[in-house]
Amino acid sequence: MRKFLLMSVLCGGVLGSFTPATAVWGQTETPSTVALPPIVLNGLNDYKTSGPEEAVKTWFKGSSMDLENTGASAVTELKRTQEQLGAYLSYDVVTIRTISARTLVVYIALNYEKEPRFAKFVAYRGGHGWILIDYHLGGDLNWLGAELK
Repeated sequence: MRKFLLMSVLCGGVLGSFTPATAVWGQTETPSTVALPPIVLNGLNDYKTSGPEEAVKTWFKGSSMDLENTGASAVTELKRTQEQLGAYLSYDVVTIRTISARTLVVYIALNYEKEPRFAKFVAYRGGHGWILIDYHLGGDLNWLGAELK
């Protein structure tokens, strides 16, 4: 009986070491393993259907970021990008990094008629749902490469 218990404990310890670890800082997730935070997804949908103003309103909802100044800058950036690259068509999730159980960094390819631009959204899940706490719009491939190092 002791041998059985000893073997059970040893095997449990060894087998337990093969279970997936919890997320750690900078851990990269494939898009299929972590859901896109609704605040990001809803803003992307609004960008496609209603334009930059509605997207930014959605992204900034509940956030401490200043919609009037910072939001206006984001709208200007999206409009300028559309003028240069054509209509916004769709998005692709590049990667999602888990910073903590409540904080994700989401990298998105924004697909335009001529070429993509890249965006970063830092989303936090607080007591009232997901909010954005930081973002970057309009990065090129060099910017994305530096971000993902």
